[in-house]
Amino acid sequence: MYSILKNTNKTCIFHLFFNGELSGKDEERLQLLCKSFSCQIIIYWIDDSDIRRLRGTNEITITAFYRLIAPYILYEKGVDTCLYLDTDIICVKDVSPLFFLDLKDKVAYVVKSSTSHPKEMDQYCKSIGMHDNKFFNSGMLLINTELYSVNDIGKKAIKFKLNKVDTRYVDQGVLNIALEGKILYDLNSSNNCTMSVQNSEFHQQEVRFIHFTGTKKPWKLYTACWGDTYAEKGRYSWKFQYYKVWRNYHDASPWKDIPFKMPQNATEWRYLAKMYYFPQKQYIKGIQAYIKYLKYKL
Repeated sequence: MYSILKNTNKTCIFHLFFNGELSGKDEERLQLLCKSFSCQIIIYWIDDSDIRRLRGTNEITITAFYRLIAPYILYEKGVDTCLYLDTDIICVKDVSPLFFLDLKDKVAYVVKSSTSHPKEMDQYCKSIGMHDNKFFNSGMLLINTELYSVNDIGKKAIKFKLNKVDTRYVDQGVLNIALEGKILYDLNSSNNCTMSVQNSEFHQQEVRFIHFTGTKKPWKLYTACWGDTYAEKGRYSWKFQYYKVWRNYHDASPWKDIPFKMPQNATEWRYLAKMYYFPQKQYIKGIQAYIKYLKYKL
């Protein structure tokens, strides 16, 4: 939200969907955001008891399914077009031009899912019953809420999931099936630039959203010096600079006091040693982290 507000001149209205309690501290942070940018934040508490049986993963919880429900609610509230964004996305360019896109008779504007294995993706699309290979990443969706509701997209996607049509992705596969033929499909990755985008496809002047897909999230401690003292060469080297951009937004936002997340498994302890402590020449801490990695492995 902070990154969107920093890059967009027009008034923004945010619709937050979640299940749980809003702490007093988080309420203060949201109020500060509204006051600082004259934006509006509307919160919806979701009863997710009916979708818990759909199940998520360790990295992607069942909250991913909220995007299937949200357009129905927004349509009832009189919101005709909504921009859905995953929480692991930052904005680096004005979002308002997206709302001037002419969707015509399409339910949603989407961006292709980048992959280094296109043949494998083609096979996957066929395996789940798609008639073409226009597979999109569901982390960014510009949705016509009326057409979404009339076509009952969310209900169809949930039905596909319950019938176990797709097992690889949490909700992305079934959403692709439900929306097939009803999307404005963008081959340019600038409006949903995921970590799978290669240097040859990356256009810095055009990019609007950086999407930190995968497990290497910018709020994890082992990525806390990426873009400063750590970076990798290769086909995906463009992305490291944006970990620093994420940190800059974090440090300037009302959530700046939230600490980075410590490792949760063996792999992350190894990453912490290799990608954080050693590049910063904190060798003792690096060795300690590597020992914890070995303990997890044993």
